[in-house]
Amino acid sequence: HGQERINALFAAASAQGWRTAALTPSTAEDALAFRSEHGADYPFYSTDPTELKIIVRSNPGMVLIKDGIVVEKWAWRDFPASFVDLQGAD
Repeated sequence: HGQERINALFAAASAQGWRTAALTPSTAEDALAFRSEHGADYPFYSTDPTELKIIVRSNPGMVLIKDGIVVEKWAWRDFPASFVDLQGAD
């Protein structure tokens, strides 16, 4: 499923030394409940919903940032299938 793929991508990226995180307009309590329910073992940060929509229009969406520059963005339907695919965007 989608969240399982996100978790796998983030785990593989973290294992290779990449920093991963989730941004959410949700409260800290809601983010903690989501992490627990879905096994999301990466940090969640709360942010303004308008700013988040400016960054990524899809929910969920994924953004690859390298040295402060947006390298690639994906809507949930287009998430990389594997970490190898994610590395190819780097």
